[in-house]
Amino acid sequence: MLLRICVDCDKTVLVPSCCVDQWQGMPGRSTIGFGGFCLAVLPPDLRDGRDCFMASLSLFPRRLFWGGTAGLAVLFCGLLANVQAEGDATAIRVAVYDDAGSGADAMKGLMSALEKEPALHVSRVRAAAIRAGELDACDVVIFPGGMSTTQGRTLGEDGRERVRTFVRGGGGYIGFCAGAYLASCDRDYDWSLNILNANVIDKEHWARGVGKVDLSLTEEGRRLMGVSGDRLNIYYHQGPLLAPAGRTDLAAYAPVASFETEVVKAGVAGGLMKGTTAVAASHFGGGKVLCFSPHPEMTEGLHEIVHRSIRWAARPPARLRIVAQRGASFDAPENTLAAINMAWVQAADAVRLDVMLTQDGHPVVVDESRISQVSGASFSVSKQTLASLRQLDVGAWKGAKYEGERVPTLAQALANVPSGKSVFIEIKCGPEGVAAILKTIEASGLARDQLRIIARAADAIAASKSLRPDLQASWSIELPPDSAPTDFASIIAQAQAIHADGVDISAESVLAEKFAMAVKEAGLRLDVRAVHDVETARKAMAGGAATITTDRPEWLRTELALPTE
Repeated sequence: MLLRICVDCDKTVLVPSCCVDQWQGMPGRSTIGFGGFCLAVLPPDLRDGRDCFMASLSLFPRRLFWGGTAGLAVLFCGLLANVQAEGDATAIRVAVYDDAGSGADAMKGLMSALEKEPALHVSRVRAAAIRAGELDACDVVIFPGGMSTTQGRTLGEDGRERVRTFVRGGGGYIGFCAGAYLASCDRDYDWSLNILNANVIDKEHWARGVGKVDLSLTEEGRRLMGVSGDRLNIYYHQGPLLAPAGRTDLAAYAPVASFETEVVKAGVAGGLMKGTTAVAASHFGGGKVLCFSPHPEMTEGLHEIVHRSIRWAARPPARLRIVAQRGASFDAPENTLAAINMAWVQAADAVRLDVMLTQDGHPVVVDESRISQVSGASFSVSKQTLASLRQLDVGAWKGAKYEGERVPTLAQALANVPSGKSVFIEIKCGPEGVAAILKTIEASGLARDQLRIIARAADAIAASKSLRPDLQASWSIELPPDSAPTDFASIIAQAQAIHADGVDISAESVLAEKFAMAVKEAGLRLDVRAVHDVETARKAMAGGAATITTDRPEWLRTELALPTE
């Protein structure tokens, strides 16, 4: 387990034990060691230049190295408190770039804003730490105001690629002023990150002035920033005037705010600033990008915008889980034991199975709407006994090697779910089948964190939560392409009324970012089903999806470069 530990006092830093010999070999150094690392006392000449180190906590026998200064035991207790705080799983881990190119006033304003939100775990990172991969342990990286050219060149190509990889993999990027310049893909900037599909206009007059300006907010901008009106007065300090770059290899950004008024100093032509993008929201790969030309972090009363922006950009707290739709149904016959077991071979985290009730009350894994395609027969499952249903060959249509595959009972399917894997049970009958399904679940012996109920029928979700409130349940919905925010509120209110823990949305629907944000703010989980292409999967990731259901789990995991456990 890796923890980033910052000792916030003016005499100590944390040094990995492997570096102790080198550290102690320098004049004025002394250490106290424990586990896999040591607490080092800094000499006076270095106390203004401390770095934070990555330390590995191990189960090695404790070693003790005493050196030089009494009272280090007290500092050790303080260090343990830092470790405890670092382990808070609910905190959003924010890295703030603090190296060449970071402006002193901008950093002061930003850190002041961040200190007001206790749900954030904030650390300052240098370019060398970014190049070393330190962003991997974070949820969001922030590049503050200052000098973007210096920031980009200090990172170097390796550092810039590290930032791109971080965002592509699901991390969030927020840029204020210089950080917005840095994110752009302007062809004149060989030091930029190329993660925002934006050019900077009138760049020769970048030093256009300082002062308060008015922004015009879109509906999405008002929601993202938590602002009730459509105008916002904010501090501006020579930030970029952004415009769409039109790159086909980058997602188009959403201009969530534009300049309504402008700042013009002597020698700079007026009229150019009005109407240009002031705040741009986008995604890059699986991560989100949010860039501010002006400074909410340096504007009195607007610090909550910074907090909301971080929550918007942060990667989901839990890793994305890949769910095999009806098993690995691209390669094996759907809803069969062969498809279920193939899903585990293909590194799926879970399987999603359709479950219905036979005439004689047995829960079986089958989708009635597809029974004719997989067996050649056509009938209602609820009017068939288990014995008659088991006569069907539901595998031959997929190839000779699957001939003889039968409709499995739910009990048989659950018996094929190994430890560490999960099953999403989609109830395709009404609430009348819930009791029998839950009874089968109870008899399976699977842990509750291996189980999830899904249903389109709201009353089936309500019945499931009434009988087993401890089981997670997602309400499956269709989101019309023209849905309005009022529709979102209604959907979320109904989900909460039936005590659903999440909502399950089809990839065929428009995965509106506003809806995903509303789901997150309501404390609900977002599951996305029927994902068959990489671009849709990345949009789902950017929208904060907790799970993605696909018929090709191994292929999608590889395409998204997701780790396996």
